[in-house]
Amino acid sequence: MTGKFVILIVDDNANNRFSLRALLSRLSDCSVLDADSGDAALLCTVENDVHLILLDVQMPGMDGFETARHLQMTERTRQIPI
Repeated sequence: MTGKFVILIVDDNANNRFSLRALLSRLSDCSVLDADSGDAALLCTVENDVHLILLDVQMPGMDGFETARHLQMTERTRQIPI
């Protein structure tokens, strides 16, 4: 694999995103992205090559289950572990 391993954190709670980013940023071979909603997460997967998604289930608007269904519908994102 070339480049860094990219992890996407999806959570509407800013404190959770901050904490996870702080922990994961310690890994030198990882790059951490975050999104505050399902819509933002889908956009992030279009703009970036993501290797792992940490997805909150309870979010306003598009919840984690609906976001995961959308990710499973697309060839590009179907294989990303959630």
